[in-house]
Amino acid sequence: MELETMRLFLRTTLLAKRINDMLPPLPKGVTPRSLHILETIDKLAATGQKVRVSDVASALGITRPSITKVVQDLTELGYVEKNASKEDGRLVHVHLTAKGKELYANFITSKHTSIFDVVKDMDEEEAQIASKFIKDFFQRLKDGRLKF
Repeated sequence: MELETMRLFLRTTLLAKRINDMLPPLPKGVTPRSLHILETIDKLAATGQKVRVSDVASALGITRPSITKVVQDLTELGYVEKNASKEDGRLVHVHLTAKGKELYANFITSKHTSIFDVVKDMDEEEAQIASKFIKDFFQRLKDGRLKF
């Protein structure tokens, strides 16, 4: 990659932040990270499995302690319920409450549908390439490859 292309990419990341800021406000106490966790719990539960916090952490590629804190916050807000496993009391299963399912259906699904309506005529392959590039760039930064 050439230096000017990298500069263009970094300026574009600022536009991505501005796009995110244009989205509808989140309910009180809900963060973008907690929405991803709700979505992940829902998707894992849809496979028929009993979902553990560690399953959510693995699916999102982040640490269990950081997920545990967000799940606790979502539990206190009434979006998630935790239950000890009947087979092994040390294991805790999580699932969306009715309030969590409503938030998921009304906010996440409608948000994605609204965004899709704006971008549906854009090039699919370009979107896939851009998404892959951003994920790869993030991973390199996360791996500590950036040195000052």
